[in-house]
Amino acid sequence: KILEETSAGAVSQTYSLLQTASGSGLRSRADLARSEVVTMVRRLAKREHSASLAQLASRIAAVARFGTIAGEEPFAKIRGLISDMIAKLEKQLADETTE
Repeated sequence: KILEETSAGAVSQTYSLLQTASGSGLRSRADLARSEVVTMVRRLAKREHSASLAQLASRIAAVARFGTIAGEEPFAKIRGLISDMIAKLEKQLADETTE
């Protein structure tokens, strides 16, 4: 009886699980590619327990998100970020081998 009294208005409501807007923000193949790059780098960071790679993934996500808004070419910037990280890691490896 209590349930009937407290939920009587719910019967007249219409419910739906349909989403009207995509929360992912993927609108093109380029968006999907950027998303896959971020996901791949995040997985690698997690697998390798690397804070540097996790930070790279965050930077890539920011460039992918805000670079397209500013009208820049995000892939060129992302390639630059990855190249910089590779150079940094190679330098660290060289420094470790000489010690």
